[in-house]
Amino acid sequence: MDHEPTTGIDRRTLLKGAAVSVSGVLTGCATLAPVPRRATVPGRRVAGPALLIPGYHPHLARFDGRPVVEHPHLARAIPQGHDGPLSLVSRLSLATGEVDAALFPIQGHVIATAPETGLAVFHTQGGRRSVAFDAQSLDMVALSAPFAADFVGGGHAIFLPGGKRLLTVERAPYDTFGNRAQFHYGRLTVREAETLKPLESFSSQGIGPHDVHLLPDGKTVAVAHYGSTRPRAGLDSLQARDLVEPSLCLIELASGRLLDKLPGRPDAELRHLAMAPDGTTACVQVRLGAADSPPARQAMPGLTRRDATIGDDLAYLPAGLLHRPAGAAQGREMLAQPPTAQRQGLSIVHDPVQRVFLTTYPSSHTLIESGEDGGIRRIIDTAGLGLPYPCGLTLGPGGTHWLIAGHQGDVLALTRPDLAPDPQASFAVPVFGHSHIGLAT
Repeated sequence: MDHEPTTGIDRRTLLKGAAVSVSGVLTGCATLAPVPRRATVPGRRVAGPALLIPGYHPHLARFDGRPVVEHPHLARAIPQGHDGPLSLVSRLSLATGEVDAALFPIQGHVIATAPETGLAVFHTQGGRRSVAFDAQSLDMVALSAPFAADFVGGGHAIFLPGGKRLLTVERAPYDTFGNRAQFHYGRLTVREAETLKPLESFSSQGIGPHDVHLLPDGKTVAVAHYGSTRPRAGLDSLQARDLVEPSLCLIELASGRLLDKLPGRPDAELRHLAMAPDGTTACVQVRLGAADSPPARQAMPGLTRRDATIGDDLAYLPAGLLHRPAGAAQGREMLAQPPTAQRQGLSIVHDPVQRVFLTTYPSSHTLIESGEDGGIRRIIDTAGLGLPYPCGLTLGPGGTHWLIAGHQGDVLALTRPDLAPDPQASFAVPVFGHSHIGLAT
């Protein structure tokens, strides 16, 4: 996903009587019977745990049949005369099913939350501003300034212990490769959470940083790097971008010193990661190719639906997870059978109790469970459960369910650990394009 163009159809274009209408549990799905849900009035505050779901395409959203940007409360953070990017945040109460929403003047990607302060940050990918907001009221608290004039957000951000500081990933200008990888390296910027004011910044040690995790020692961060640059003139059409140095970097937070660098698959971007407490790591690798190329046709055999998460010129090709056991110098690819189940890996989490990794693959409509040993354990067809294009994934409050949000709508709850669908904990809710979801407690 990651802001690839999409022309996906919004299946609920009229938001009746609320910021978002919540009508049932995965309506239209034979597996999950509809359960009535209450709608909400914009601005109504519902306490308790909630999902924060980005909306990359707010032009698809309506309130009482009119664009949400015309609603004075939903668009309260948008300055008069603003003609730049817009992103939506939907707050889904897990207690009542009620939904509130707010627009922000950014090109948002990931929402990070700080339970200690009640603050959330919607970080940008490819844009110049991110926003801090109250995770309950959705009121805007601060807008960020870029690290440097030509830098843009890299997608992900994490709160550091205590919730007072934030670590954001930022990218160098997107340009053709200039024969020295260091010219394209991104930055990790420590910011004051409440104001988003930069405090310090250091190299991410790789090209196109995207995902970032703090290791259990509290001193080391792991950064996933796309490793790609703008295509050069005459580049083979089978390769959508010029892949230079996809990598996973381990960096000492206090000094910015590079501790370790794991190269990724040379024909795939290394986009996301999850780590077990002992350091065992699984990284999401994503391959892109021309939609009319032989690899793309082989990845989508027979009669298939158009991929609503990407434009018509490109296609996601199969790619396995990069698995590195704790203490190992190298990693190996974790391949599913069939490989077509691993198209566009997106959200990945580690379950320390079950000692497994869970990964969503929206272009394959699958959720894959893999072990810490690198073996594929289960492949779940989420479309068969009523949820095509599974994207955002998080563990729900209490640790009893995994919650998965679809690219075009709905939230599917799977019981932990058996991954069985639970209609009573699932929600029907419009979603306007996203990659990941946040949990506010």
